[in-house]
Amino acid sequence: MSIQLWTKHYRRVIGAALLIGGAVLSCAVTVAYAQTETQAQAQAQARPDVWVDELILDVVKKPYRLSEAMIVLQEDNRFYVPLLEMSDLLDFAVESEQARGYASGWAVSEDNSFSIDVPRGEAIIRGQVRALSPEDVMTADEYDAAAHDIFISTSLAAEIWPVTFNVDFSSLRLEIESEVPLPFEARKEREQKRAAAEARRRIQPTRNPDLPLIANPYRMFSLPAVDLETQYSWDQSRGSISGQHSVTGVMDLLGFSTNFAANTSYIDKKFERPENIRVTGNRKAFGEDDIILGFKEMQVGDTRLAPRTLVGNSISGRGAIFSTREIERQQDFDQITVEGQAQPGWETELYRNNELLDFGEVDSLGEYRFENVQLMVGNNTIRVVLYGPQGQVEERSENYLISGGMVRPGEFGYEIGGVDAGQDFFPVDPDPHSGPDGIASSAYGAYGVGTGLTVF
Repeated sequence: MSIQLWTKHYRRVIGAALLIGGAVLSCAVTVAYAQTETQAQAQAQARPDVWVDELILDVVKKPYRLSEAMIVLQEDNRFYVPLLEMSDLLDFAVESEQARGYASGWAVSEDNSFSIDVPRGEAIIRGQVRALSPEDVMTADEYDAAAHDIFISTSLAAEIWPVTFNVDFSSLRLEIESEVPLPFEARKEREQKRAAAEARRRIQPTRNPDLPLIANPYRMFSLPAVDLETQYSWDQSRGSISGQHSVTGVMDLLGFSTNFAANTSYIDKKFERPENIRVTGNRKAFGEDDIILGFKEMQVGDTRLAPRTLVGNSISGRGAIFSTREIERQQDFDQITVEGQAQPGWETELYRNNELLDFGEVDSLGEYRFENVQLMVGNNTIRVVLYGPQGQVEERSENYLISGGMVRPGEFGYEIGGVDAGQDFFPVDPDPHSGPDGIASSAYGAYGVGTGLTVF
């Protein structure tokens, strides 16, 4: 009897234990499943699956075809374009630390500036700071192609640049539209004008009304206006960085309007001495005044003796020129030489009034020069337009009024000058030059005998 009672008792205990164990195990499984599902949902919210399509599109800005194959990324209804490659196509200025996800630059005008900092999650557009959303930038974590450029959404691109983008799937094209002329369009228009420059007809000049003269005397010293340009490049094979620096400027110094230019290089982790330093001082008298002894213009420093017809070529060097006539306006009667200083590599165009006469490029010394520029009877507005690589535009102009007589009856003008040929005002290059050397001098005079007759 006792054995049966104990058997029943153990059965009850074991059954209860099994029921309790099953309940606990069921709860544990339920909790574990709930935790796993919650973690998966949290991970999905923190990093959702990104389905990206890689499109290879033509890039078109009517009527120009800019690229035959550009990678454009698509996620849902959003499109992402490579910032650096697109900047290069459109001639927009950009500097980047692509590996860090940072880029800055400007488009059309330096006032239209921007910077994008992906790690910090912010963009600065025309001085205004705004946060970057996950939809603004495609990162390398989301797609491998983004490791080779900074892919930004077309909506963000439209904020930093004056352009809009539209994808035409039927023709596999990325179409660009803009309400303002883009730098690459201005460059192509210049190329078309230059191709037709020789065939353009002369435009009849118009006389501008006389304007009052506002005195602006020369000073002993003024703060310089300086234009500095720096360019660096990385040589992957050598593992070295090299650079070029150039500076041009103008200032008042010792009673002269002084232009200066210099350039230097950075090679093998050190700065090279300047290849050349050019300094030229000019002083002009205005109206009926003169500087001294009847001279209307003086030029000292790095200067050039003007060529004379049937005599010889121009000779440059350090020296001085004194003239009773303005130096830039007296060569060969109705011909002048237009020259100046600017950033090396900039494009130049020469206009007389609105007619394109010639074009070229600023040389490595930072100088441009147009010889034998023909003047017409009447008013001549001579303009030099300078174009930088990212759409920069600078314009310089002078007016030349050519009357019927070369020199008025009874008027006598002369010019004297001398240079140490081939020598710089500030010599920095010890290597001998290949041109003529020694002291060169020049004297020139003209007298107006009568109307239409001038003796030189």
